[in-house]
Amino acid sequence: MTILDYLLPKSIEQAQLLLNDTTNTFLGNIASWADAYRYTPGGKWSAELHYVDGLDAPPPDSCVIKYPSDCPPEGCIISAIQNYTSILANRRADPALRSDALKFLVHFVGDIHQPLHTEGFAAGANGILVTFMGRKTNLHAVWDVWIPFLPLTPSPSLSCSSSSRFLSLFSFYHPNEHKNMKADVS
Repeated sequence: MTILDYLLPKSIEQAQLLLNDTTNTFLGNIASWADAYRYTPGGKWSAELHYVDGLDAPPPDSCVIKYPSDCPPEGCIISAIQNYTSILANRRADPALRSDALKFLVHFVGDIHQPLHTEGFAAGANGILVTFMGRKTNLHAVWDVWIPFLPLTPSPSLSCSSSSRFLSLFSFYHPNEHKNMKADVS
C-alpha cells in the first residue's frame, strides 16, 4: 500500500494538477521541497515552521504540546499545518499559492511524525547520536535522510519481527554522550 491508496481519485487528480505532475510519485517528488526552500534567501522565514518545541519535561517523563502557548508568535509546525490546510482548501486562492501550500503540508505532516520533532529536547533529535547501518549520525538525520531511501516493504501493520529487524539497524549512545554534540541540521 502507498499513500495513493488512501486518497480519493479526485484528490489525486487535483493535487497532480496543482503540482503539474501526473506521475505516481507526485507526492514523493515534492516531499523535501520545504527543507530545500527554507535554505533559500526567500524561504528563511519558514525555518521555524518545521517543528514545535514542547516546553514540558523530555520523554519519557512527559510528551505534551500545549497549543498555542508552545507555538511562538512567528509560528510552528502546528500553526503551519492549520494555515496551509486552509489555503489548500480555498479553491479561490491563487493556484501557485495552493501548490506551495500542498508542498508545505506534505513535508510538515512528515516532519511532525519524526521522533522528538514536537519536543524541545535534544534539538528535535539532532542531538541524539546513533549508529545506523554502521554509520554514526543523529536520530533526526536517520529519519530525514536514511529511512526514506530504505528498501522496506510497506505493510498495513508492522509485525514484531519486522520491527525488531528495523531496530537492529540502530545503536543508541548513552543519553549523556550527546550533551556536547552540535546539532547537525540537515
